[in-house]
Amino acid sequence: MYALQTVGGSTTSSVKDDSEVLELEDAANSIAEQIISKSAAVKDLENPTANGTANPAQHVKNNYESNSGYNEEGEISIGLLLWTCLQAFGLASVAAIVCISVIYKEGYFGESGNANSAVINKTQIRNWHYTLSTVGFIYLYGNSMFMIKKSKKNTTLPYIMLHTFALLVSALSVFLMVVRREMGKSNNSLDLKSMLFGHLYSLHSWIGATTMLFFTLQWLTAVITFAMPCFHRIGLPLGKQFSMYTIVIATSAILTGVNEHAVYSLNTEYMDYSSEGLALNSFGILVLIFSLLTIYAMVRKRN
Repeated sequence: MYALQTVGGSTTSSVKDDSEVLELEDAANSIAEQIISKSAAVKDLENPTANGTANPAQHVKNNYESNSGYNEEGEISIGLLLWTCLQAFGLASVAAIVCISVIYKEGYFGESGNANSAVINKTQIRNWHYTLSTVGFIYLYGNSMFMIKKSKKNTTLPYIMLHTFALLVSALSVFLMVVRREMGKSNNSLDLKSMLFGHLYSLHSWIGATTMLFFTLQWLTAVITFAMPCFHRIGLPLGKQFSMYTIVIATSAILTGVNEHAVYSLNTEYMDYSSEGLALNSFGILVLIFSLLTIYAMVRKRN
């Protein structure tokens, strides 16, 4: 297998064993294959969709999202579940105050001598105040907050319309309570100073007036932001954060009003766990849960 050659008394090998040549060829082929595979990987990075090969970084991300259970459908399902719970507790709150008004507080309309007309006494005006406050300050406003949470870039027209409707309903509830208290006065002349400041003596009235002020300011801000797109970048984040303060104050107004009514209306029956007192407390808990869900929907971030 070897050819020997003698030069100056020394012997050298002129041709190596065939197996060594084959080993060198295999090593060269292996190196070439590695170079080709690395070149293909570089091309795949530059062109993620070439030959159906995905970007490795995107592939890792997809694997992570798959392992963590996160996907777009899961996010939509969570949002839908949250919205369903929000509607359930909101409608339950409205239904609870309606049932309390009808069962314990003479309902909303009274009988009159004329069959074609109806009367509303002071108790029924108060029922309207409670119901409209719950619908406007809590349920409708909470839904408008959910709408503005979904908006990423600007203030939408449906949000403005719903917020306007909530403002009108809430303003009507406050106006009816002022009218109810003015009905008990012997002097029928209109006293604007008395109407504006004559009823602001309780904590509930102070919180209610603050809620109405915040509600109106936020509505004006939303309208200005919608009318002037240049304010979207500033107005939308501020509106989302300010809305949480408003819902907290509105909830406080409802809860203090319920407690005030229970203490002054039921007296000792409230401490004896009367059915009306338990119903009022349950209504307050429903309103609180609805508000907490609304706040959670506002601060919640996508995973």
